[in-house]
Amino acid sequence: MPVKSYYLLFNLLLTIEYIIKNDIKVYNSSHYFLVGEFTNKLQLGEIQFSEPLLNEVYDRRIFELKFPTGSNLSTRTSKDLMYKLVMKKISKYKKDEWKRTQKINLRKSMDKIKYERFLNKFVVSIFDFPYYMRLRSNYRDFSFIDCVSKQETARYFVAYYEFTKNFHNALMRLSKQLVKMRTQ
Repeated sequence: MPVKSYYLLFNLLLTIEYIIKNDIKVYNSSHYFLVGEFTNKLQLGEIQFSEPLLNEVYDRRIFELKFPTGSNLSTRTSKDLMYKLVMKKISKYKKDEWKRTQKINLRKSMDKIKYERFLNKFVVSIFDFPYYMRLRSNYRDFSFIDCVSKQETARYFVAYYEFTKNFHNALMRLSKQLVKMRTQ
């Protein structure tokens, strides 16, 4: 589901970017570039969600956040805290993917410098979530649902579907607003 969900959202992001820039070359954008573009738009306030929590863009300080043990499993964890937990996990995926693709070895001084530069420019937002979940489920592993009951697995997929549907609906509204602005 994360793979199919991501491509649904990615194609909509491509369409929105095309509406904004009116340049067919947009459709050649890489996944990483496009996600970064929308994170940048969010950070600059060029786009906003009605749910303020989704407008948050985190920098490298997200790695320093500490949470009570078991927060991610507790039904009493607030929506805000759960969101930060998810974004910290996605940040880890993003950092690990960058280190993997750049072949970074933190025992080498040059790689430490590259890593520090990466962290200095590091940003993560809700747009990173579907992208890194796709990478995780497509190329890494889906081990985070190993040893989980059928009921919990079903809850995960229902929640993921709801996230995708809601995110898609928000992006569709943005797309329609942009088209209306462009045609008036």
